[in-house]
Amino acid sequence: MDGDVVLFSFNHHLVAGFPNQLTQIEISESIAEFIGRRLGQFQ
Repeated sequence: MDGDVVLFSFNHHLVAGFPNQLTQIEISESIAEFIGRRLGQFQ
């Protein structure tokens, strides 16, 4: 799980660097979907 946390942290900072709010939302949604799939594997 540590790898997932690092990846999320990296993506969070990457998203924060985008000036376009729409792009932020799209990337945030893709991250949420990625996390959802990963969490689904543990259930």
